[in-house]
Amino acid sequence: MDSNRGVIPVIKPQIGDRVHLGTVLANVHMFGVLSDGDTPDQVSATLELFGGNGTLSLAALMGPPGPPGRNAPILKLQSDNIVVVEDLPTNLTNDPADIGKYWIIEERDDLGNVLGSKAYLWHGTHWQVFQMGTQGPPGPVPIITPNVELLDPDDPDVDSYITVTGTDTLPNWTMYLKAPRGPRGPATSIADAPDVNGNIVPQTGDVLTFNEKTDLWEPRPASEIGQRFFTMPEAAFKSVSGLQASVSVPIGSYALPAQDFPWTPIVFGHMRIRGMEADADPMIFAIEVLLGDPKDGKVVAKGWGNVSTWTTLVPHFSTQSAPGDAVTPDNGLARVRANHTGNEGTLYVRILNNGVLGLPALIEFKRDGAQLSIQVQPV
Repeated sequence: MDSNRGVIPVIKPQIGDRVHLGTVLANVHMFGVLSDGDTPDQVSATLELFGGNGTLSLAALMGPPGPPGRNAPILKLQSDNIVVVEDLPTNLTNDPADIGKYWIIEERDDLGNVLGSKAYLWHGTHWQVFQMGTQGPPGPVPIITPNVELLDPDDPDVDSYITVTGTDTLPNWTMYLKAPRGPRGPATSIADAPDVNGNIVPQTGDVLTFNEKTDLWEPRPASEIGQRFFTMPEAAFKSVSGLQASVSVPIGSYALPAQDFPWTPIVFGHMRIRGMEADADPMIFAIEVLLGDPKDGKVVAKGWGNVSTWTTLVPHFSTQSAPGDAVTPDNGLARVRANHTGNEGTLYVRILNNGVLGLPALIEFKRDGAQLSIQVQPV
């Protein structure tokens, strides 16, 4: 390359250089120039080309005469409309009238395109096949895209087949194969599966669970994925004493930790409340446990006092405004989502003033002996 101009200089051919002029598809006719034994062999040859025909001349020694040969048959082209080899006559004889007959039959592909033609010459006892014309240059090689779909090998109503789409140069082969089913191989080790986290060493009693954060199956203790039990201790309650004008009086809350699965709380409990309200049972109070919000949360437990002033709470989900509310495994009622945040998993306990609306109630509540038992139920 010329570093000054940045271009490649032109190299002119010199005397004696071979310069390619082109490529010609030709029929070459070879001739031997006869000579006797006294004339030395010539080691040269001449080749003359004109268009698509060429003549190659070589030296050839002439030997002693051989035995006379047999006359070649006279070729007799037949005009019968024969299109396939199977239709050639089968009753030809070794008679001069039949010898030399030949038929030209075209060869076609599956789409009916003519690929070439051959002459079938009868020699009396056998056929000789000649390729008609000159073989042309090779055509483009098709780029085949194969696809395989397996069929049920036990279905007697299906057989293997293939469909071809695309073009001649870019065909797509879809092969529907009724491949025989081989023997069942050994089961793989679960720990070696690509979707199992092999970095966690399993312990006795662990089970595989799916972790949506890592998108992998991981070994975990069975105790971490089943029901879990919590209690709300006395210290989580607050005592209340005196007249209370509010319809509901909060007496405690308890935040359950986030779980890596969705769950519903099952709540039992007991506590003692004394006082008076303006209704038919002035010394009996009701208690509710709400989920997620101290005022508008979902009711998950409820209890009514008795003459002993002790109130027992049991799981309870319906209300006067929603008497049809009931928990099922898949309806989502009172359901806390996996890995919840905020107050979604917090329980709020309140005393209800069921007396005449607007009138205060005298409530005496001490947290001594108060307790909630909470079971986290996966859903």
